[in-house]
Amino acid sequence: MNNQKINMGVDRRSADRVNDNSMLVVAGRLVGGEPFSEMTSINDVSTGGISFYLSTLLVVGDLVDLSIYAEKWTSAESVPRYHIKARVLRVSPNRHDKNQFFVAAEFASNFVNLSCEEDFESIVRHLQQAVANDENQKQQYE
Repeated sequence: MNNQKINMGVDRRSADRVNDNSMLVVAGRLVGGEPFSEMTSINDVSTGGISFYLSTLLVVGDLVDLSIYAEKWTSAESVPRYHIKARVLRVSPNRHDKNQFFVAAEFASNFVNLSCEEDFESIVRHLQQAVANDENQKQQYE
């Protein structure tokens, strides 16, 4: 056994991280300007940042859009719960999957709540009323 020291690095987190496996859509532009969008899940999150795995290679400093969905996302829930911008701080190869990269990013904007429960239910009621109204109008013309 050799006596090599392993440099684990200094933990510079300013806040505790929480493991979370909510679904996440990461969108942005690649180095050449091509847009990309990839679905993944959150690795962990804190008040100041987030980490996740991507198959798309990002560059430190990239600004990406994050759309955060529910933990148990289904195709019926196509509206994300939150949206926020984040700046990539670190990118490293995934030790467990050579086709993915570990990405750590800091939040670069305020969270936008896209599915406030009251607002969401209100929208559903309005859509149901609109469909019922359309059906009534349709019957009048038949």
